[in-house]
Amino acid sequence: MNAKDQILVRKTLAGDSEAFGDLVERYNRLVHGVILHKVRRPDEVEDLVQDVFCKAYQDLPSLREPGKFPPGWRGWPRPVVPGGPGPR
Repeated sequence: MNAKDQILVRKTLAGDSEAFGDLVERYNRLVHGVILHKVRRPDEVEDLVQDVFCKAYQDLPSLREPGKFPPGWRGWPRPVVPGGPGPR
């Protein structure tokens, strides 16, 4: 993660909801693409993208290192993507 993401995570953890919105904007296309590739159902993608970001927001306080956002990126979208292995 770059320094800007670290700042946005810290601001989000301090209660700044606009900072999380900035993170969503930065990663939305990437998450959308990953989910579309996995589910191949465009009609479901937006709901799943929203689920991913809701889960990320809920999990932010448990990050051991706020500099690592998105958390565990390679496995991050899986818990909400049908056919994914679920939470670890």
